[in-house]
Amino acid sequence: MDAFPTRGLAHKIGPSPPTCLRRSWPVSPTGTGLPVLPGILRLGKQYSPTRLEAACGRAVALQACSYQSVKSILKCNLDSLPVEPAEPAQAPSEHPNIRGSEYFDSGEPPTLQ
Repeated sequence: MDAFPTRGLAHKIGPSPPTCLRRSWPVSPTGTGLPVLPGILRLGKQYSPTRLEAACGRAVALQACSYQSVKSILKCNLDSLPVEPAEPAQAPSEHPNIRGSEYFDSGEPPTLQ
């Protein structure tokens, strides 16, 4: 028997709430995620289990799985928007004033030009 029956409720909503809760465990006050769990599940009663599932999915994608983040996603209706993929990092532009790692790894003292 589960000592914390609310964990089972999280699984009934969908796969995202349990994932979100697991990711919030290290940052919860006790390190177990349990204080976060009832609060997040209560949001499902206020908004709907479907919206809570979508909000938790967005929170997981954004790595923002705190109670406050999930609540904000629901309050601002961001759960209905697609998550934008992160843009790949751009390579540094070529410019005569930009020095590469070779300049600093040379072992020679810098010279003034």
